[in-house]
Amino acid sequence: MLAFAALAALVLIEWIAFHPRAEPPSFKAVPAAVPTQRPNAPPEAVQPADFHRLTDQVEELRGLRFLRQVPAYVQTHAETRRYLTRILDQDVSWDSEQATLTAFGFIPADFPLRKFMLDFYTEQVAGYYDYHTGSFYMTSQALDDSMVIHEMDHAMQDQHFQLRRFDALTRKRKQDDFTLAVSALIEGEAMVVMLDAAFRETGKAALPLDELQNEDISASSPGGGPVFDGAPPYFRRLATFPYLAGSRFVDYHRRRGSWRTVDRMYANGGLPRSTEEILHPEKYGEPADAPRTVRFPARPNLPGWEVAAENTFGEARMRIFWDQFAHPVENRNAWSDGWAGDRFEVWRNADRRAFVVWRSEWDSAADAREFAYGMRKVMEKRYDIRLRGRGIARWFADSGERSWRMERKRNTVVVVDAAPPALAEVMLARGWRAKTTR
Repeated sequence: MLAFAALAALVLIEWIAFHPRAEPPSFKAVPAAVPTQRPNAPPEAVQPADFHRLTDQVEELRGLRFLRQVPAYVQTHAETRRYLTRILDQDVSWDSEQATLTAFGFIPADFPLRKFMLDFYTEQVAGYYDYHTGSFYMTSQALDDSMVIHEMDHAMQDQHFQLRRFDALTRKRKQDDFTLAVSALIEGEAMVVMLDAAFRETGKAALPLDELQNEDISASSPGGGPVFDGAPPYFRRLATFPYLAGSRFVDYHRRRGSWRTVDRMYANGGLPRSTEEILHPEKYGEPADAPRTVRFPARPNLPGWEVAAENTFGEARMRIFWDQFAHPVENRNAWSDGWAGDRFEVWRNADRRAFVVWRSEWDSAADAREFAYGMRKVMEKRYDIRLRGRGIARWFADSGERSWRMERKRNTVVVVDAAPPALAEVMLARGWRAKTTR
């Protein structure tokens, strides 16, 4: 799902928004026709010597060997856009994504989501590795060395760990927070290899990446192109998360182990389980931090209403949510620390009016209180309402045709956001009937 970015969109389609474009590219590739299916031309016919130099560098830095050569091809921007259109239309339920992003306030109801995303990706793509063909495609015959190294690491990952396998796994789970965590592992590794190469060029030892990067840099700084720079904050933050947060996650574990430690993460039982583990790498694999699965009961028959979307939000997107609506002086990240699992439903009627029911689980009652505090701040600012409290664990507001409810019991919080007054208490009860398992 695109609201929380399909794995194909995050892995196969490469952004370079975090790369300044002022420096002239140094990599020269031999042009070749780009077929839509697996290339028939022999790999050596389209790979220049400089390409081999860079792939040799990837082998040395990553400590793995390529099992076969990777063909390189040049695409026009029109061909790239056709490819992106096919991938996104195949993987994305546009109506569901529109409903989700609108319900959480990331975009207005009339936002042209499909066109925007195609423009967004087309602008950002300079090159990509496609595991369907096992080939590297570029939109120019001149590419930055770092981009080639990044994409060749993806080819290395695919040859050793079969990226297609993760695509199928994330589709089966239908939890986009897990999908984003897996993409952060994949993109984070490629970033680390790319940065290792850059440090080698300068002759300096690589510093721990948490000393070099801030997760908000790419989202707040211009230079990614007109579409990127003008995009709603949600898209900029989500686009850069796998690269920046993912590289810190991979670097953290490589420094405390080795590349073999990272290799073991690609086993089905070793994949990061949530974006919480990406943001807090010390929690990776800890039994106490295994995310809980929330399952809503069977959907009731509500005349005129249907579920337009259901998914897991996760800590990474909570941070984006806080930043969009909360006051800048607040300690916003604390509101989603201690995340242990969540699930939301977006309900919608024929008039496209929507509301959300959202259940979240937390490591402790204190963590649940922090989240509830943050949600109160967000809802009051977003809707210009005042939530009244009943004790310290229940809050409510009613305004014309919309009602809000929030209730906390120990480590669990249920939120009903902008529901019709007649359904507010019904949906609150529905959230409490949801089952939670590890």
